[in-house]
Amino acid sequence: MNKRVCGKHDKALSSNKQLESHPFMLRLKEDMHSLVKKAGRELSLNAEKGKPLRKKKGPANLQLPFSYYHAVFSYTTRLVDALGCIGETLEFLRTSPNQATLKKYHISKERWTKYHYAIFVIRIYSLYDIALILTNYVFMLGIPERYCMPHLITSNAWVHGTKVDEQLHAMEKVVSEYRELRNHGVHRGQQPEFEELQDFEPISFLASMRLVPEDIVKAADKGFTSCLQHKGKELKSKYKECFEIVYNLFTELQPYYEARCAQLEKSKNLISN
Repeated sequence: MNKRVCGKHDKALSSNKQLESHPFMLRLKEDMHSLVKKAGRELSLNAEKGKPLRKKKGPANLQLPFSYYHAVFSYTTRLVDALGCIGETLEFLRTSPNQATLKKYHISKERWTKYHYAIFVIRIYSLYDIALILTNYVFMLGIPERYCMPHLITSNAWVHGTKVDEQLHAMEKVVSEYRELRNHGVHRGQQPEFEELQDFEPISFLASMRLVPEDIVKAADKGFTSCLQHKGKELKSKYKECFEIVYNLFTELQPYYEARCAQLEKSKNLISN
């Protein structure tokens, strides 16, 4: 990896580190510590006895408050991971392999671009879905994950009108243009693609059969690169907007999370006494 690519990749990683060091994440890591420690001991004992690793316990199999910690932590980290994936995808779009490598693996430049753009579309819209489920768990709304639709979350009396609600609407506004593309790709097998690159595909196809003059191929390649650079800036801007919203969402969710943790701790003390 050359220095220029490395530098860009480091910037994407630094964004994730900012989220991982957010006070909300640090609090979650602290709350998850005892649960992770216990799971580690179980894995170690099973390994020593030669037993197969057991399926990871989900929130429904844990007692409160650990089921609460687990659910909130899981979807918080999924948001961070999704943003990390988007950042990496932007790098793959920007730095496609050279012609020799593409030829070796029988991949065209357009196919490489379409594939990574499809990943971008799916992942950026997933941010909104994950944020809705995370909000459901933080507020303990009790809505099954598959029913965490926007109207059920944002119209809920506990969520509506809060700053969390504002961040959810901000996220919806940013990613809404990708909803149809995502649905067509996931449910109909229609791969998302840049409209601006549609004219390049027939030229590339004919060029592979050596039916296009070399000067036209070079001009088309130059146009392709220029289009990717322009589109890359647009997608990067979307990524930055989403990062800011997720960071702000963590900030707004933290007080509600801490309040419910305090309530759970109080209830546990009352029961034990």
